Amino acid sequence: MNDKEKYLIQRLRINGRENINDIAKERKYPVSSVYDTLHKLEEKGIIEYRTRILFEKTGFPVKMIISLKTTKDGRKRVQEFLLKSKNTNTIYRISPGPDYYFEAVFKNYKDAQEFLDEISTINEITDANIHNILDVLAYEKFLTSEEHFQE
Repeated sequence: MNDKEKYLIQRLRINGRENINDIAKERKYPVSSVYDTLHKLEEKGIIEYRTRILFEKTGFPVKMIISLKTTKDGRKRVQEFLLKSKNTNTIYRISPGPDYYFEAVFKNYKDAQEFLDEISTINEITDANIHNILDVLAYEKFLTSEEHFQE
């Protein structure tokens, strides 16, 4: 990656809505070259745009991180359950240890308990660890500093 690409990634990681003109002015880059760099990063699949939602402000204040260990034969069933659930947000397939690690979001603790009760009926789950998210201390912080690009 060249310096302009690194700088653009760093700035957009800090504030994805930052004005491209402001980024260009700060480094004295031509605005057109910053837009070109942005489009190249998109074409390469390095960056993509998504909207971050603050769930607690939309009526979903209860968030949990859950890891599940499954039987080998049960992975597909558990994965289908997680993908179909209205409460799962981000789902990871991980190794070693648990097979799945995911974030689940709920309107209240009653809904969360109903979700957990439903999971507990899946026989293929051999272990579960459930953690309430109390506060987010950092969000998407990797590649927000020049030091992240140093070798």
